[in-house]
Amino acid sequence: MKSPLALLGGTPAVTAPDPHFQWPPTDHLTRKAVLDQLGDTISIYDRSGVVADLEDALAAYFGSRYAVLTSSGTAGLFSMYAACGLRPGDEVIVPAYTFFATATPLLQLGVIPVLADCDDTGNLDPRELPYHITEKTKAVVVTHMWVMPAQLRSLTGLAEVYGP
Repeated sequence: MKSPLALLGGTPAVTAPDPHFQWPPTDHLTRKAVLDQLGDTISIYDRSGVVADLEDALAAYFGSRYAVLTSSGTAGLFSMYAACGLRPGDEVIVPAYTFFATATPLLQLGVIPVLADCDDTGNLDPRELPYHITEKTKAVVVTHMWVMPAQLRSLTGLAEVYGP
């Protein structure tokens, strides 16, 4: 193709008028639900209304006893770490290559994140894990970087060997 970019005066590839898409996608039911919620309450401080409805629906969908909504993934990780009973001074092994939110909630709980090297996919390297396990190790956090799954069979095998 020898024509210049549309930005530089070439023929545009997309000629449909803006907007090309809408985010988030909404319909009349979504708009009604939002307006109904605004009339009920804007901030929900307890497990009620749409929060309770969504938690119940998620728990049923996943076949779990509970589902807890949080304001962010970081808050979700904090809640999960606290629910696991992690205490100040405990150690949790985390990948050295990860989003900071993998480790920062641990610091808020007084837990020590122990950075372990990653393999060439960016995931926790099972060969490195044994070097970081101590008597204070309580958990290992596994992330899946860039759509590449971590080596879960190897990591699970190590967890079974070193176990609780």
